[in-house]
Amino acid sequence: LSFQDLKGKNKLLVFFPKSISKLRKAIKSWFPFKNEDWYQDYIHKVEKNYLSLGKKITDLGFKFLVKLHYASEDKFFSDNSDYDKKFWESNGFQIFSGDERNIYSQLDIGLGYETHSAIDVNFHNKPFIYLLPDINMRPQVRGFCLENFFPKNKLNCVGFSEKYKIKKNFQNYLWIPYWYGSVTKLNDIDGCIENILSTDFNKDLCNEVSKYYWGELSSLKASENIINNVIQN
Repeated sequence: LSFQDLKGKNKLLVFFPKSISKLRKAIKSWFPFKNEDWYQDYIHKVEKNYLSLGKKITDLGFKFLVKLHYASEDKFFSDNSDYDKKFWESNGFQIFSGDERNIYSQLDIGLGYETHSAIDVNFHNKPFIYLLPDINMRPQVRGFCLENFFPKNKLNCVGFSEKYKIKKNFQNYLWIPYWYGSVTKLNDIDGCIENILSTDFNKDLCNEVSKYYWGELSSLKASENIINNVIQN
């Protein structure tokens, strides 16, 4: 297959945000017993985190693309399917559309706050950076989360400088326990990106991380590891 060039001469960093429209619909169930001002302030802070990241990456000279969460356009999760698209485009950021194989084949680094997307990015042999937000983005009332279905013998990012490993007090910000890449705060992301781009990609290590979730990659089947752990828990 031939795909459109998404990045030109620049490195491509792709952001995998949580759906803001889903957050607007689910926030009262995720964070019960808060008042309306708290909910609106929280949503504003999430949006501010997102835009600050996009501006930072753009200012650093990288190509920044947004890969919308599927929930953004799913009526079951969202009561405004256009909200996320309009939010990003009205703030001058480009949304990816089309065959997803295009974006995974061309991206250099995946980015996210609280997301499972690191698993998909690692599966396509690319590194992923988790950003630590200014606020705790984890719902107080949680649904499905992979960290509940896997043993704790694997924890933290692997593949890059020890400087960017998770500190214990930040572990609760993340949805998955183990991935190939780094973690950093926004103020330090330029050094984190440079560290990744200047370090040889370790495909064997990345594949080991993927096997933790998917099992043997050559089987092309739903992960027995995920299925077995879900059943056990």
